[in-house]
Amino acid sequence: MFGRLRTSLLLAFVACVSLAIGIDVTADPGSTDVQIQCPLNASNPIWKKDNATIDKDNKRYQIVPENRTLIVKKIDHEHMGIYMCTDDKGQTSFITVFVPAFVKPFDKDKNIIEGDPLQLECKGYGFPTPVVEWYKENKLLTADGVRITLKDTQKQAESSVMINGTIRIKALAFEDEGNYTCFATNDYGVGNDTITVNVKSKFAALWPFLGICAEVAILCAIIFIYEKRRAKKMQEEDRATEEAERLNANNETKGNDEVRQRK
Repeated sequence: MFGRLRTSLLLAFVACVSLAIGIDVTADPGSTDVQIQCPLNASNPIWKKDNATIDKDNKRYQIVPENRTLIVKKIDHEHMGIYMCTDDKGQTSFITVFVPAFVKPFDKDKNIIEGDPLQLECKGYGFPTPVVEWYKENKLLTADGVRITLKDTQKQAESSVMINGTIRIKALAFEDEGNYTCFATNDYGVGNDTITVNVKSKFAALWPFLGICAEVAILCAIIFIYEKRRAKKMQEEDRATEEAERLNANNETKGNDEVRQRK
């Protein structure tokens, strides 16, 4: 509460910034060499960000005393928000860099086992602090107090420029599978990113094992059939050999009888 009140009071006294004429500036994320000019009549003002003095050796900034200018090398989540410049008489002006809301891209899709919980974190950046909303297949998700819970956590105490919008779903079901999109919105723009959630069966981990078992069973069946056919073929060959030997023996006996009769 105090942080929000402090920011509101600072914005009320803000001395606006511009690249050239000293009015409000909206810097896109990743913008380079954004110039902020101090409106005070001071030859070498002291610059601060979040009450911390900006050192002239800080590589993320460049201080130009001649025209009371501070150059921000690159606008990211750490360098947006409220700046202060102070002259040698102790007079201070508040200078604001506004940045449209944007979302940090998700690392990769989620593969969750049926019945397990799902937790997705959406980090939304921008100044003023953005509002985060979750959609599933273009349908707004709301907390039901039972399965689905939503929680927003702000970070960076002096000028809250990041909000972590977390969604939790208990006991994931197959109908929870799909595309989840996080939208971050503030007065200067909207950013979003999408992550795909795949729900797998509880027995998904068993499929590889069952596949191996099936392969082994098929291999054993093939070996069994092969051995059975080979045994049958060997029996037939043995019978044929025995029959041939029996015929040869009969022929020899018959031949011997004929020889005796001739004598």
